[in-house]
Amino acid sequence: MGVTSRSLKTEARMSREAWGRSMDASDLARAEVMSLRTTVLAQQSEIRDEETTDLDGGVTETTGTANGPAQPELPEEAGSSS
Repeated sequence: MGVTSRSLKTEARMSREAWGRSMDASDLARAEVMSLRTTVLAQQSEIRDEETTDLDGGVTETTGTANGPAQPELPEEAGSSS
């Protein structure tokens, strides 16, 4: 086997190995992207659930509950001026 033939075979082997490493890196990157996407979708779902709860009568910072005021009323004794 000549030097040229051996060189070509070595280059072909190294090329296949590099391609394999490239595919592994691509698969890893894809898995990480999918994991991040799943996390973001779960967080968005939680935010939507919290917003729905707030709209359905949950406590909010500015409006209180749908069933009453944000600030509790004073007892009658404390509120009277007699």
